Amino acid sequence: MIVYQPLSNHPKFIPLVRQTVWDQWQQEITYEYKVTEDTFHITPNNYYIVLEEASLLAFASIDLCDLSSLYPYYTPWLADLYVFPAYRDKNVATNFLHFISTKHPILYLWCETALAPFYTERGWTRLHETNYLDRTINILSKISK
Repeated sequence: MIVYQPLSNHPKFIPLVRQTVWDQWQQEITYEYKVTEDTFHITPNNYYIVLEEASLLAFASIDLCDLSSLYPYYTPWLADLYVFPAYRDKNVATNFLHFISTKHPILYLWCETALAPFYTERGWTRLHETNYLDRTINILSKISK
């Protein structure tokens, strides 16, 4: 049975989530925040996880503002959505996005242009295209009813 829980309820997964976030995203933007792998941390209360029995399938965070230098007026943001490779192509991300939208009826996110169709096919609206960290990104929003 798949369950959605706050990461703070499952502290044993904090090191794995932290390392995965670092490996996937943070190490490439350390110059902006002057963070190193040793000083990088996450806030478990901001993260949801997807569990099936004792396995961690996916995680995502809800941040007050993910791109505060560009869009401080958009809040809150879906960030760090990650599905572990063994669970991809099994609707884990789609179902997780639906769960998150029931908890947060207004959300924003940014992603690289190649990923935008994944979100628009799931009801997100593309708002802007802009440059960030020398690449083109899309800003999207989701307002759930």
